[in-house]
Amino acid sequence: MPYKGNPKGCPMFNTRPDCPPQTVLLNEIFDLGHYHATNSVNLSYLIAGSEGPNLYLVYQEFDLALQEYKMQNKHKDWTIRQCRCCRYYQRGLDKRIEEEAKRFIKDKKGYTILPRPEAYGLNCFSTFRFHGMKLEKNYEIQDKIVKMVLVGLTKEPVGLERWFERR
Repeated sequence: MPYKGNPKGCPMFNTRPDCPPQTVLLNEIFDLGHYHATNSVNLSYLIAGSEGPNLYLVYQEFDLALQEYKMQNKHKDWTIRQCRCCRYYQRGLDKRIEEEAKRFIKDKKGYTILPRPEAYGLNCFSTFRFHGMKLEKNYEIQDKIVKMVLVGLTKEPVGLERWFERR
């Protein structure tokens, strides 16, 4: 599906085991009975369901406006687009959310971490909207980036190493 900057669609399409079309839908990996959202910045919980959650959306916010400001001060000749480029923050953000998710499941038997939940069919925008949070779709006016992973009770055990292969 084409989008700004990538007229042929996602450049990762069909290049990794955790990118479409090699992925499966979430209901083939997780029991989707109940879910839970946790913000790893302040660990505020949003609970859905009465029997207790077995699927968690762990997310972390990144201040893109601050990143842009820092990069503009460091590189005076850069454009705003260069200052906001994910190349300069994405790996660090991936590492922080991975560490947070691993801490989160440390004592949870049978749980696994699934980064890039949108690749498995999760509509991240409507999920966040359901919980009263807004994700900005227009990259040029965004002030924050929200990185998320799913943590859930899998139908059968899955090793973490598959989901966090390095690029």
